[in-house]
Formats: sequence, C-alpha cells, structure tokens
Amino acid sequence: MLTIVLLLLATVAAVLLARLFFSGFRKRQLSVAEQMGLASRICIAAAADAFDVELDHSLDSLAKLDELIEQGFAGVLEVTDDTVYVLAAYFGQVLVHTCGAEWQAANGQDAKPTLKIGSILESISPFGMIERKLLAPQDTNLAAEVRELMMRTESAHVNAN
Repeated sequence: MLTIVLLLLATVAAVLLARLFFSGFRKRQLSVAEQMGLASRICIAAAADAFDVELDHSLDSLAKLDELIEQGFAGVLEVTDDTVYVLAAYFGQVLVHTCGAEWQAANGQDAKPTLKIGSILESISPFGMIERKLLAPQDTNLAAEVRELMMRTESAHVNAN
C-alpha cells in the first residue's frame, strides 16, 4: 500500500514539475514591431503569389505597391481589414528599413499602431495612408509621400543641428 502511495505521489510530483518547467516555454505575445514584421512578410508572399510582384522593403518597391493597389484593388467595393493590415504593415516596414522609423503600440482598443521617425514630432499612420490609397488609388502616391516625408525628416534633422 505504501508503495502505491509513494508511486502516486511521485507521479503527481513529476506532473507538477513538468508543468512548471514547460510553462516557461509558453508562447509569448509578439511585440508590435514583430507583429508588423510578420504581417509585412505575409504581404510580400501574397503579392508574389497573387500578383507576381516582388516586394523587398526598398523605397523602389513602393512604386510596385502603388501599382499593385491601383490595379489589384480597382473596382473592389470593400477591402477587408486583414488586407489593409498587411498592406499597411508592409508600407510601415519600408519606413522602418529605409528611414529608421519605429513602430509604436496603438493607444486604445480600436487604434492601430503608428510609426515614429527620428526627429519628426508627429506620429505617422501607415494604416491611414493605405486606407487613403485604397479609397482614391489614382490620387494617392505612396512613393511620393515617402519622398516628401524623407525631405521633412532631413530638414528637421538639419534644423536640429
């Protein structure tokens, strides 16, 4: 009887130790930057698969993104939130890679992450820019907006020195 009780206690102890050990390996929540990086990679894969367009986080790829949105979403009445999310994540990641922007967590439940670029005081919303592009594809040029943003960043940097 004592042997059975000891075996039972040893089994319970082993289960508890295993739980404690493996609880340290639980999946952690991704940071905003990691979430946006993952969504950006989804955008790259989807663009290659659906439109045969290669995106590479370069400034030149924004012209491809402009064209993809103009042609790929022309006549689409409603674009899903997921589509806006991956397009905005890609657009934002271009700014991260080329302008040194940093993702900032959203403030509020319905808010979306924003970007902060060095010496520019205001936050930039890639989501707002993508939504504007989707609403008026011919009137919005993402590549031109980034060039303007880079000039403002450069100007603010020069004025700060």
